[in-house]
Amino acid sequence: MDTMLSINLVASNPKVRGGRPCIAGTGLRVTDIVMAAMIYLQSPDKIATNYGVSLAQVHAALSPR
Repeated sequence: MDTMLSINLVASNPKVRGGRPCIAGTGLRVTDIVMAAMIYLQSPDKIATNYGVSLAQVHAALSPR
C-alpha cells in the first residue's frame, strides 16, 4: 500500500525502491531530485526537464517535511 505525502505528489511504497520516498507513479527517488538541486546546482525547471516530471513534483520533492 502506498503512503502518499506532500499533496499526493510524493509516495512511499515498500515495494518500490525499498520504501524510499519517490515521485508518485515513478521510481524517481526524492533523494535524486535533492541531489540534482543541492550538489549539481540544477534549477527546479532544469530538473523537471531532465527527469521528465512536472515542476510541481520537483517542488514537492524539495519542500521541507
